[in-house]
Amino acid sequence: MTALPYGFFPTKVVCIDDDPGLVETLRLNTHQNTATFQLFDQAEIALSYLRDKEKSNMLFERILQEQGYPLDCSSASYLYQEITNPLRHEIVACILIGKQIQDVNGLEVCRKITDPRIKKVYLTPTLEQDTAVIAFNQGLIDFYVSKDDPEAPKITADYINQAQIKYFEELVNSPLQRLLKEWHSLSREGSALEDPLFLDYFKSYLQKNNIKEYYPLDLVGSFICLDAHEKASALLTFTDLSLARHMMDAAELTEAEPHLWKRIEEKLTPPAFCIPSLYHPVFQDPEPFVMPVYPQQFGQQHYNLAFVSQIGNATPSLRDLGILHL
Repeated sequence: MTALPYGFFPTKVVCIDDDPGLVETLRLNTHQNTATFQLFDQAEIALSYLRDKEKSNMLFERILQEQGYPLDCSSASYLYQEITNPLRHEIVACILIGKQIQDVNGLEVCRKITDPRIKKVYLTPTLEQDTAVIAFNQGLIDFYVSKDDPEAPKITADYINQAQIKYFEELVNSPLQRLLKEWHSLSREGSALEDPLFLDYFKSYLQKNNIKEYYPLDLVGSFICLDAHEKASALLTFTDLSLARHMMDAAELTEAEPHLWKRIEEKLTPPAFCIPSLYHPVFQDPEPFVMPVYPQQFGQQHYNLAFVSQIGNATPSLRDLGILHL
């Protein structure tokens, strides 16, 4: 299956090293929307900082704490609320650590990092790669880079990207896959989240639209996305069954309020459509009121997709925080 976390936002990279030029080198070689950096030249201060960061609850951990009962199939619908957390980008997903920080051994520092999800990139002299290989095989570090390699900045940037992906795969994919298993036990409905071809498509969608942050809206395969300019958009994914249910809900709405059907007829020619504000609470405001839905083939499977290129108005909590600029 394509390596792609079901949710992602840029996080902080902590650098524990006594090279003051390290952070600037990384900034020049890493995409600005991928990560921020903070340098520590004292190991104990860095470890204290990391211990404090471990107290932050986010994504499924936040939902579990807020609702006070075990996660269920509806829990994924609330992951998007992480957008309202202005401190989310302070989360540490990756650490770069030098061989020696003043008089402290870098690998000893790695042993003292207690959060198992944080990925560690070890910066080693060329002559000591054997030590790095042993540490890697022991699971003490996740990547290692020779600082003397001319390609070291580029390699390090690639490892940071891989580290962030792995971090969110563990944080989001693992609990979400458990929810998918529970969902399948209750329904025979499929999910695009388990389709490698759909995930390849979504990965291309993220790159094409310069998306830097995204969250699932359901267990079928819908997402809300933020691009590099903080513009919010959404990809809504329906199976035939979920689309039929939504169309029934839309029919009930237009039957109760006949004037709405005229708005639908004015805007649409495809036979299928969705009303975003009827589908998910993230579309609190009724604009865009209606969007066309198109079938999309993925090998032998097909799903029905709607593209909400710009969410008309953010919910008050998002707008007031100034996080979404719509």
